[in-house]
Amino acid sequence: LIDIYGNGSGDFFATLPNNLDISIGTIIYLSSDENKALGEVVKVEKQEASFYETVLIRGYFNSRLNEDYYIMHK
Repeated sequence: LIDIYGNGSGDFFATLPNNLDISIGTIIYLSSDENKALGEVVKVEKQEASFYETVLIRGYFNSRLNEDYYIMHK
């Protein structure tokens, strides 16, 4: 599970460990419904000399719910 924060205009961001295999196009799903996608990763910002990276997620819908999310590689 990951923490995702609203970025306005239906976009979201998350700070994740950089050892995860996250790339542009990775889909983020609701943990409560693995068939419902929140959105797609459109940008990955890697910080030099950091153990974390920030990903920007373009939302498929504007979620105002406080839910758990996860990354699923298909």
